[in-house]
Amino acid sequence: MTENSPPFTRKPIPFALSILFAIAPCVAGIVRANSSSHDLRLLWMALVASAGAILTVMVVKTPRGKSPMPLALSIGALSFGLTTFTAYFFGAKALPGVLAIGAVFGFCFAMYCWLHALATRRE
Repeated sequence: MTENSPPFTRKPIPFALSILFAIAPCVAGIVRANSSSHDLRLLWMALVASAGAILTVMVVKTPRGKSPMPLALSIGALSFGLTTFTAYFFGAKALPGVLAIGAVFGFCFAMYCWLHALATRRE
């Protein structure tokens, strides 16, 4: 690395895919709110889970040379927990549905974290 080169290079395809995975739950919540007479529970679940995931990615950095997978898995678990907590806070009673939505949101935010770490990895 020369003195004039930036400290890291952003890879455009993994970075774009990470953004798509990050906004997918929010888009699903907006679609659900528009199609079901303004039921905002899914949107709130997506917003709480995305806030937790994005704040964690901003605070915790993957050390140079280490795999981003442990951080991605922990963010997936955090998003799963925040999603299920928010669902029960808003009165959701169907356990299989809550677990399925939590798993999908956890997967989306784990993929966001992993792809974001790959896209901004220092070389």
